[in-house]
Amino acid sequence: MLVPLVTEGAQNSSFPIGGGQTDSDWLTQDEQASHRQDTVAAEPNPYPNLAEIKSAAHQALNTSASSHDRCRFRRADGQECGTALTLENVVGHCENHLRELTREKEREIFMCRWNFPKGGTCTKTTKRADLRKHVHTNHHTIKDPCPDCGKEITLRKDVIKKHLKDKHEYEEWRAEDYAAQRMEF
Repeated sequence: MLVPLVTEGAQNSSFPIGGGQTDSDWLTQDEQASHRQDTVAAEPNPYPNLAEIKSAAHQALNTSASSHDRCRFRRADGQECGTALTLENVVGHCENHLRELTREKEREIFMCRWNFPKGGTCTKTTKRADLRKHVHTNHHTIKDPCPDCGKEITLRKDVIKKHLKDKHEYEEWRAEDYAAQRMEF
């Protein structure tokens, strides 16, 4: 199906406007969509290296699965979770377990319930706020690649932010924005 080439500021019409159109002014819908993609000015990506760095990190994760890349939280029923952890799901998945584990508001100290690969369970006790840091630092091997240098960084907001500020001279707001985006909260 042929549709008129609609340029910025032109009215959207299925008929030529004001005459003077030639056959070359008419494009198929696929050609018009392609034309729009080519002419739309995209905002510059503030993290230009991230896509290729993440791609390499994902390939490495997919080829080196280990027991550390599985969720080893011991659920309330005593069974280990066992869900495969990836860069895309590790933060949200662990957050669900931590929310369940720390839902008793009157308690101040909580015990980690992560099973070790060779048996036993972590019995580290900590405040609610520090339990997230403990899990992401000690219990899985998934790291976030830096958008600038590719260095693997522990999945902790404070660690990501510190790396960006110290190593790449990010401004406070930009480091905070990126770290919050990576940690999904």
